[in-house]
Amino acid sequence: MTTTIVATQHAFDIAEELQDPDLKQKIQEIYDLVLILDRQMQALEEENRELRRRLSSRGAASTATRRGVFGYWFLENETAPLCPVCCERDDAVSYLTQLERVSDGSRRVCGMCQSVFWEQRTSELPVIPGSPMCHVCGCLMLRLGRWYRCRGCGSARGIG
Repeated sequence: MTTTIVATQHAFDIAEELQDPDLKQKIQEIYDLVLILDRQMQALEEENRELRRRLSSRGAASTATRRGVFGYWFLENETAPLCPVCCERDDAVSYLTQLERVSDGSRRVCGMCQSVFWEQRTSELPVIPGSPMCHVCGCLMLRLGRWYRCRGCGSARGIG
């Protein structure tokens, strides 16, 4: 882009020496457009750098693996569970709270998306390890025949 600006300036100087006002005006218009393009290109390069920086910081979520009976995501060499909803839907790293004992049972909560993950319920049916997570709210789903039903939001999903 710099060479284009220099060439345009050189053409403007030649038009000035030739004393051709129409040519000088057209070259000035081209010069102004090149400067606008240069500013736009600089802005795009800055945006590109920022997006690359953000993409490299998101790389942590891609090193997470799903394991354990409740299907939580874990970063390599860590024992703190990550939110399955944030990992799968947003490709983001968000740690779940410590196991909380409440009147309804034991649960973990995501600080980012506020999804609740029950590990043990004192009422209704027990939580079955290995049950899939709800695609809407992230709660565990219970199998009902050929369907899974979410205990959190009530959404349903068929099997196979």
